[in-house]
Amino acid sequence: MTYKIKDLPLDERPREKLKNKGAESLSNEELIAIILRCGNKEESVKDLAIRLVKTLATFHDFNSITYQDLIKIKGIKEAKA
Repeated sequence: MTYKIKDLPLDERPREKLKNKGAESLSNEELIAIILRCGNKEESVKDLAIRLVKTLATFHDFNSITYQDLIKIKGIKEAKA
């Protein structure tokens, strides 16, 4: 089920959670959602972040992912990559 971040209670939104509780309170997906900033017509930014994390074997694979790898992922274009 896709939902918009603005539909979440304030204390559950990634940016507000970061500001109020610190980075350690966020999941990897929530941290990535903050970096990506917005989703697209088909999915929320949080859903996009979850899908991005699932495409990698481990979260540490972000250290080696390339721009070319990122733009191959549906929903990630030049600006997000």
